[in-house]
Amino acid sequence: MFIEADVTVNTWARYSWQVWNDNEIAIVSDSNHHSYVNGGNDSGVWGASASDWTYAHEVGHLMNLPDEYSGTGTPEPGYEGTMMGQFGGSVTRDETIRDLVQANGIQCP
Repeated sequence: MFIEADVTVNTWARYSWQVWNDNEIAIVSDSNHHSYVNGGNDSGVWGASASDWTYAHEVGHLMNLPDEYSGTGTPEPGYEGTMMGQFGGSVTRDETIRDLVQANGIQCP
């Protein structure tokens, strides 16, 4: 399976309202910035000092994967240890791959 994403990295924006194109991500130098992806147009603002895991999690959103944790950060049942369910979770779990395939309407034989 191969999924290609065309994402523009914007290095001058500081706020979400300055990122208006689909698949555009602004990288900001504020070390306290909370990285996120906007729903709808798949744009967002990411902190330059965010962890590799945070980048992987946010890329999951660009590939249509939802957060799989509660407002308190507790993983939803069945999503413990996954990239979208728990900080530090893995992308290699079967559940994450299954969700990626389903979210993008990929038909597997």
